Parts: sequence; structure tokens; C-alpha cells
Amino acid sequence: MLEHAGTRLCVVVDALRATSSMVTMLARGVQEIAVAGSIAEARELKARMPERLLCGESGGLPPAGFDYGNSPSEFAEAELNGRTAIMATSNGTRALLATAAAPLTLTGSLLNRATAARVAGTVAEQQSWDIAFVCAGNALGTAFSLEDTAVCGAIIEQIVANRPVAIDDVVLTDTAMAAYRLWRSFTAPRAVVGEPVHGQQLTKLGLAKDLDFCAQLDRYDVAPRLCRNDDGLMVIRAG
Repeated sequence: MLEHAGTRLCVVVDALRATSSMVTMLARGVQEIAVAGSIAEARELKARMPERLLCGESGGLPPAGFDYGNSPSEFAEAELNGRTAIMATSNGTRALLATAAAPLTLTGSLLNRATAARVAGTVAEQQSWDIAFVCAGNALGTAFSLEDTAVCGAIIEQIVANRPVAIDDVVLTDTAMAAYRLWRSFTAPRAVVGEPVHGQQLTKLGLAKDLDFCAQLDRYDVAPRLCRNDDGLMVIRAG
């Protein structure tokens, strides 16, 4: 999917929890999130830019010395207005950096499903671009993620609903159609994030509140996008 990212608009999904956290942070007033490929890189960026909040996770939990973990429910209650941040996660930030060559990369989640679908569909149609959905996955991006795939399907469903055509008239790859059908097979959004192995692992870590939070549909009207700032950093900003 990423081999031809330069010709496709990418939508990166890490439903549990990076893209859910990012949309929440931006909706809460964070101006910019620097995307780090590793915990070590995040710490290096923090040393250079101590005014930035250091956020992320390793094994689901905040690394030592970090200001915040990767908890969207925590970000929803934090005072973040006007702040900037650095984020490094096991899967999501790696997936974002892998799409740096794309003409536009958006972040998607259930929290911003409708907005991500609207922006992706509108821009892709205006520019005659295909849309590539990128699942962050599990195990450092090497393993299939049920929840990421289903959330991609949720966004695909919304893109289809926004068009004055039937699903059969939209050209979907087999994987996109599988994601669409997978999403529609769930009885409720909470099951999408709660039933997969990753959701069960987070519950065992005492983070079930994040599952409840990530299961909310269309809470935020934000379409975060990846870009390069004046300092040359790959960052996420509100769209």
C-alpha cells in the first residue's frame, strides 16, 4: 500500500490509541505534535525543545519521564490549549512517518470518522487521487490489527455515504471492501475496540476508560494532517 504513497492520499488509523489521542489533543487546543519514530528520538526532541509536552507509550504505558502517555481520555481532561507536543508510540507514529511521501496524510479514528471521511473524499476527488488506508497494526506495525481495519471500514462507509452513488459504484479494492464489511459486522463501536487482542491487553493494564473513549463516533470535527514544519520536523496539525 505504501509503495506508491506519492500518488495517494493516505489515511492512517491507529484506533488504540495514537490517532485517537492526536485528534483529541488537537481538539483540546494543542497547536502541533512532532512525530517521533522511537522513544529515544522523542527524548532527543524533548532535549532540543523542552517547552513541548513529551507524550507516548511503550508497552501501552508512559515511558519514564514522559509528561503524558497515549491516553485520549486523559488528554480530554488535560489543560492543553496553546501547547505543542512530541509523540512516540509503538505503532501509530511509525505508520505516520512511513507515509511522509504522500501528497497528503490524514489521521483517522472513530472520534473523527465523519470529518476524516469528508476531507479525504473531497480532496481526493478534487485532485483525482486514490485514497490509501494505512493500518498502524500491532507488534511495531508487523501484525494485523482487527480494530484498525474495522475503523478503516467505518471511514470508508462514511465516504461512500457522502457520495450520491451506491457502494457498488465506488471502486474499492478487496482489502477496502473487507474492511467495510468487517466494520458493518460489529453490533456496536465499543465491540470494535474491546474485542480485539489489543483492546483486551489495554483492559488488563487498567485502561478500559480509553476503550470507552475511543469508541465514541464523531466526537470531534478535526482532520489532523501530517506536514513538515519550519524546523524540518514531521508534525501533525489540525486540518
